[in-house]
Amino acid sequence: MGRKSEEIESVSPDNAPDRQNTRPVGRPRRDDPIAIGLRKLLSDVAEEPVPDSFMALLDKISAARADVDSKSASEILDESISGRTGDKA
Repeated sequence: MGRKSEEIESVSPDNAPDRQNTRPVGRPRRDDPIAIGLRKLLSDVAEEPVPDSFMALLDKISAARADVDSKSASEILDESISGRTGDKA
């Protein structure tokens, strides 16, 4: 299951890793191959066109929001209730 307590080493000033050979945490170097690859991937994704099906979905959502904005809360509640029960007012 887990390690025995005597197998786990604690970090103290005596056995801390050598800080001179580590890079500070922060922004990656401009020539870091991982950073270069991630920037290229982000650029490629940002340049991809938005699919027509997604644009159609956004249009439907916008139309539904406009419809909801034009109705009162009681109208929306009535439609919600009648939609669940199948009753038409």
